[in-house]
Amino acid sequence: MGELTPKFHMFFYGTLMDPTTLQWVLELPSPPVLRPATVTGFAVKMWGVYPVLIREHGKICGDEGGKIRGDGDDNIRGDGDEKIRSDSKGLGDGHATKITGMVWELSSPDQLARLQAYETEFYTWCECEAELVDGGEKVRPCRTFVWAEDPESEESLEEGKFDLDGWRGLVGG
Repeated sequence: MGELTPKFHMFFYGTLMDPTTLQWVLELPSPPVLRPATVTGFAVKMWGVYPVLIREHGKICGDEGGKIRGDGDDNIRGDGDEKIRSDSKGLGDGHATKITGMVWELSSPDQLARLQAYETEFYTWCECEAELVDGGEKVRPCRTFVWAEDPESEESLEEGKFDLDGWRGLVGG
């Protein structure tokens, strides 16, 4: 496919922080060089061995290709330029928890499509502002994947922290 215009970065906080995994998902010729970064405005929960970001109260997130299986008016599923709003779910207490992860610049629409397929319908993308660990530079535009379900109704979400090395051990990496 062609070039992604405008280009943007993705913030990864789970299995895609592993350059070899990202290389495999995107079918890159070599492992990409990722840069350590943080984001705020989210909380982390665990879905089995996988981390999920829960957006803060009222945060607007895009739904380009993801699914929302919500009920009622709290979740709005759109196509194209419409957005998803979660006004009553997620965080509402103003915590400014820093989530650590990695950023990488996408270069084609095919890469975004591959990432969305890897993340499954349980995740959708959300705009974020990543801050590079080495120097504090803000990375814009930037997106990350967040939990697309209602976090309040998901009994499978638990408190916890993602362990990249532990996950690598599970998958033989």
